[in-house]
Amino acid sequence: DPDRYEVDALGKWGMVKPDKLFFYNFDAKKHELEAIEINDNLPICLSFDFNVTLSCLMGQVSIYDRYVRKIKEWHDSKSNMDIPELLFDIVETIGRDRTYLITGDASGNNRSAFTAGHASGFTIIFNWFRENGIEYEDHVPSVNPSHYNSKLINNALLKVEQDIKYSKQGCETTLKDIKKMEQDSSGGYNKKLAEAKGYGHVGDCERYFNHVFCYDLWNEYVNLNN
Repeated sequence: DPDRYEVDALGKWGMVKPDKLFFYNFDAKKHELEAIEINDNLPICLSFDFNVTLSCLMGQVSIYDRYVRKIKEWHDSKSNMDIPELLFDIVETIGRDRTYLITGDASGNNRSAFTAGHASGFTIIFNWFRENGIEYEDHVPSVNPSHYNSKLINNALLKVEQDIKYSKQGCETTLKDIKKMEQDSSGGYNKKLAEAKGYGHVGDCERYFNHVFCYDLWNEYVNLNN
């Protein structure tokens, strides 16, 4: 294995590729761009994951054009931002005059020990957008897909779609997670390992993003093959 040889035999710094990747159809040569500009003609898609360190992945999708872009992430344990601070930073960076489509971990609809008053993460998010007069749409699913189904959805998209791109400058942690997240013995996601080693939270944002904003592309693929 060339990756393992570089690290184990030659002693070079690097990341050994897992034996069974969760995102096994990801191809850096195909999917990575150095930087990606925001398309002013499309809404902003935000995917959240709620942990001690908040995570958010921002991108844009045009199903009609089969255009998918992952542009910027927020995941900084040093900043220790709460949800309103994170939202303020997102809107100040992207702009107040845009439409924001919001999804993420469906369990974010539950009351949380990580939020003031134990309010649900999405309750805080939607209230903040309303109070600040910023246009948004709720795209949070009632439940998350199983890890196994999530793996199938994400890898079908990565294999079939020809215009899915990730910004290397804006999505550094996302790309690291994609290249590190492993399958478990059941063919799902080895979340226990990821939690133990402190990665995978922005990768979870990626899974939720694709399940919601790219679902129609995946569903079309499934229907064509049935």
